[in-house]
Amino acid sequence: MMIDAHVHVWQPGDGHRVLIRERVSALDEDFSFERLMPELPGAGVEQVVLVSAAQSWAETQRLLQVARRFPLNVAGVVGYLPMDEDDFEHRLEQACLHPALVGLRLPLVVFDDADWIRRPRVGRALDAIAARGLVAQVLAGPAHLAACAQVLAEHPRLAAVIDHAGNPGPRNRDDTVWLDGLAALGRDTAAWCKVGDFAPAVGLPADEDRCTTVLRHVLACFGNERLLYGSNWPVSALQQRYPAVAGGLRAAAGRVGLDVERLEDSMTRNALRLCARAAQPQPRDPTTWPV
Repeated sequence: MMIDAHVHVWQPGDGHRVLIRERVSALDEDFSFERLMPELPGAGVEQVVLVSAAQSWAETQRLLQVARRFPLNVAGVVGYLPMDEDDFEHRLEQACLHPALVGLRLPLVVFDDADWIRRPRVGRALDAIAARGLVAQVLAGPAHLAACAQVLAEHPRLAAVIDHAGNPGPRNRDDTVWLDGLAALGRDTAAWCKVGDFAPAVGLPADEDRCTTVLRHVLACFGNERLLYGSNWPVSALQQRYPAVAGGLRAAAGRVGLDVERLEDSMTRNALRLCARAAQPQPRDPTTWPV
């Protein structure tokens, strides 16, 4: 049974600004964890990691509440804190009191500054994240990958995950920016790479040939021991049911000659490493957790 390391949950009118939900009306529905739970066994998934979709601590608090309600099914939460503000380290210290928090997300694709990750304050924030054993989860497009590789190489103690294999475009074979950027991340850093069936977030459904091509390049860059599985639910639900995402990845792994069971075991071990902080001793009284 795998761990799905990339699940979003939200509900209409929850007050959290999720950009893709604003752009795609079909996503402005009830995508609660209760809705997803019955789908997990069919995908061979036992636990999930909830990932921030809005750039706010308030949304992260909501995810942490979900984790408290479903401790057997939610392995951890990757939240959000603004990393380029003066009080980041204080806020991080308070956030770390939540036992389910395992990392923070860097949503580079939503920032106007293409070099945001190079900012000195962000560098100091990455050091603080590493010092606390948390994971930096990077949502980047092809144009961000070279800078990500350089910055992550400068922070070797930081555990990092690249979301969605760096979001390759539909013509990934010809995208030298994506090809070279992902290669630099695999070669120059110890980052993990998150994989699914590589269907575009919005638009065309999953394509077997594209999935196979992307997976081959990911394997050339990261090997099969530095991968995590992520469904990107409910965005992936625009095109297919939840179990089909895992099924698409398993099929692609078979096409490129991988031992599927061994790959699943490796991805699960990596997800458990990502979530290891959740097992550390924390305050027993939930009323002591900051809000």
